[in-house]
Amino acid sequence: MAGNSNYQQYSTSAGRSMTKGYEGWRSAPYQDPGGDNQSIGWGFNMDEGGIPKDVVSGKREYSKKEAESLFQKKYTAAIKDSITFSGLDNFIKLSEGQRNVLIDMAYNMGLPTLNEFGGMQKAIGEQDYSRAALEMQYTNPDKIDRKETPWYKQTGGRARNHVGQILGGD
Repeated sequence: MAGNSNYQQYSTSAGRSMTKGYEGWRSAPYQDPGGDNQSIGWGFNMDEGGIPKDVVSGKREYSKKEAESLFQKKYTAAIKDSITFSGLDNFIKLSEGQRNVLIDMAYNMGLPTLNEFGGMQKAIGEQDYSRAALEMQYTNPDKIDRKETPWYKQTGGRARNHVGQILGGD
């Protein structure tokens, strides 16, 4: 798959709206609750670039209209990361809702952190979505005293929605 246009076929308005909704909108910089960085817009890391200098310096607020192109770029990268994580053959076997969940997870945490969900990755490859959901929730699902993954604890309703969509296939 070369170029962004091929990834766009997996971009849906429902998926983009879901990600924007869970990220929330902030027109001024804020402390990212999941990290040490400042964020703005729909969860854009201020250190990654692409934000106008006068917004970074605090001279003005960021508008949704000007942020849309950066969102689209970041969302397309999340689609690519989702396909890298699951493999294209496995990705296209997912329902639209399941693909949107995987894309949202990639958008929210990035590929390096998503890659830490190796059990989920394996379960998706095996089309074992019940197991994939468990792997999203727990660091070691087979232990009696299993503990929630940091992502599951930190993202609350987002994580619970995603587990439900992976299970339900919607």
